[in-house]
Amino acid sequence: MIVELDKNDFHLIQPLLIKDTERDNLLIQAVINGTNRGHIYVDDPAQPRTALVYIVGVMDFFIGDPHNDAFISHLNTFIDNVYKQVNLDTCGGTWMISAVFDEEWEKVLETAFSHRDYDTDYDLYYQLHAEKFHTSNKHAPSLSSEYTLTSLTKEMIEQEQNEELFEDFHDFWSSVDDFIAQGFGMAIIKDGQAISTCYTCFINGSQYEMYAMTLEEEENQGLGTMVSRAYIQHCLNKGISPRWSTHETNESSCKVAEKCGFEFVYKLKTYEFEF
Repeated sequence: MIVELDKNDFHLIQPLLIKDTERDNLLIQAVINGTNRGHIYVDDPAQPRTALVYIVGVMDFFIGDPHNDAFISHLNTFIDNVYKQVNLDTCGGTWMISAVFDEEWEKVLETAFSHRDYDTDYDLYYQLHAEKFHTSNKHAPSLSSEYTLTSLTKEMIEQEQNEELFEDFHDFWSSVDDFIAQGFGMAIIKDGQAISTCYTCFINGSQYEMYAMTLEEEENQGLGTMVSRAYIQHCLNKGISPRWSTHETNESSCKVAEKCGFEFVYKLKTYEFEF
């Protein structure tokens, strides 16, 4: 049996987060604490042994006992009959992207998904090295006069002309007002339009996951690095710990992270397939 856990009971899965990488995972914690959108599915709503944490519009994580037949035996039926529809209803998604924290879960999913046409990747997790950031910032190039660096506003996010830049925004946040109340962002403006931005996508206490996006036609000019550095500096000024994660195959994101003084900490294997 796989059932949805009531949001008031999300804390019941905390004991399943045993490994340091599980407890440290900002996305999972942001859903548990209610900052960000998510659903949690378990084998037993009173005493869960196994859980799937769905981060709306992003990915999901399998935690707990990977050999719990009460959960695993129902997994594919659940995916086809419940998860698929929830994914479509919440964000229009048609893919399942799952991350696991150890080899035991890898074996379980590879068996469970053996009839599916899935791809694998790795999610890379970084931690900021403040000294490296400050050193890189000292030698960072300045924006030319055609660009303006500014704080992200509600008006920028809601402007129709900026729709492409914020296409993933509502996967992270229930509303713009919710974001403004809890997170923040920076943007680079050109000719009155936002062309590059970096903003908070997940929050757990003083830890803020950051998300950077630059319009395709404005890429390869270092704008993503510049706006990310501005975001990081704001974090440090406010006593906030910025976090960065990305897919291993997203080479440009990995390079920006390193240019901003982030250091690789660990990676999780992911499984991805289309419904």
